[in-house]
Amino acid sequence: MSSRKVVFLGNCLGRVIHNFYVDNVAPLTGDDVSYVASFAIPDDTIKRQLGEADILVNQMFDVERSAGVHNVDTQAKIIWFPNITGMFLWPFGGTAHPLNKPEAYLPHGPYDVNLGDRWLNRKIRQGPATAQEARQIAAEYMEMDLAAVAKADRYYELTMGQQKQRDQKTGFDCGNLIERHMHDTVLFPNPAMLTMPLFRHVIDELFARLDAPRDTVSRALDRLVNPPFAGIERPIHPSVAKMFDLRFVTPLTRYRAHTYEKLDLREFVARYCMYDWNAPLLDAIHRAGRTGRDSSPEDVAGAIADLTVALRGSAGSAQAELALARMHDLRSDTVQALASYSLFLLLEPDDGHATGHVAGVLADSGRLGTAIQLLTTATLRWPQLPDHWRRLAGLLQRTGRDEEAYETLERALAVHADDRHVREYHDSLGSMIASRQLRAAGA
Repeated sequence: MSSRKVVFLGNCLGRVIHNFYVDNVAPLTGDDVSYVASFAIPDDTIKRQLGEADILVNQMFDVERSAGVHNVDTQAKIIWFPNITGMFLWPFGGTAHPLNKPEAYLPHGPYDVNLGDRWLNRKIRQGPATAQEARQIAAEYMEMDLAAVAKADRYYELTMGQQKQRDQKTGFDCGNLIERHMHDTVLFPNPAMLTMPLFRHVIDELFARLDAPRDTVSRALDRLVNPPFAGIERPIHPSVAKMFDLRFVTPLTRYRAHTYEKLDLREFVARYCMYDWNAPLLDAIHRAGRTGRDSSPEDVAGAIADLTVALRGSAGSAQAELALARMHDLRSDTVQALASYSLFLLLEPDDGHATGHVAGVLADSGRLGTAIQLLTTATLRWPQLPDHWRRLAGLLQRTGRDEEAYETLERALAVHADDRHVREYHDSLGSMIASRQLRAAGA
């Protein structure tokens, strides 16, 4: 397949799809791939970029955006995909917090249009609420029949009607998929982000039209533990959950914030009213992210101190515990690293990647048997992650169980035949075992 200039044009969903194509398809096809934000002002550079494209992958909205095929001359093949929104689950959404602005590590602000709430905005029109005022507003918000006040049923009808119109024009089937699965499955962590059922549907349909190798796309999707969106979740009001029979929402449901704290709706509303997002914890997480093996002992100690203090005033943060584990690991403090990793896994039990890190720390501390057990379980739970198979084979080999390691890599190849590292390790270990057997036979 000859190289093509492919331009993805859309909002944050368009950017995520572009990134997925760049990571998984473009290396095979040789395509020259770029992205243009649909809300960007179409200057000469953007117009030239769109005009020179061989293929424009264009996101369809209900109204034309600033940059698009409507304001550029192009001979490109145009492939459409629909905008997809779950805003009907948050019928007072769509308007940012009145104080929202770019903050440190939050370029779109802590409460943009995806997390904003018009009803709450009216309550804080005069400025941020005090802690006591925020608690009172949160109590009123919780007791309100928000679904009825916001006419959520009518909003849903309008939203889904528009979705199906976009689907019909683009040849997708997102609206029907939403209707089938919305009661039992989280489809939208927030209005602009998708979980795997919708993300897989869009990628499968869209990349087929781009002539992407189906096997490659399927493997790339299978290897995703979670879709490649930021992990921010917006709480759903209980009256909305009741109206739409959302069985995954319970009084105990908590939602992931920017800091990876898990907040319930009441806590989210109180923070919103105070324009608070626990900036000290977010700062501490990012400071740890800038601290590595080349950092001074003082920098590592400072990162640990910041995280420890910030965590005391938090609701518990998986990302902070993961950062803290890394910092303790830098100091070779295995006991504290494992304690933080354990807390991380308690808060985020579905994170397959962190399990591999925990196994590595266990192995480095001499607990090879426990590490092997953990990775054996991980290969069963997340067979789509090749690192677990390689780590497991490596630990088996360290304990002198070469044949078991080879069998592990044989099983890994059944899932990861295209993974160069798995195959190289498999072939190298197989040659070593064969050579040893030949020497033993000669003796």
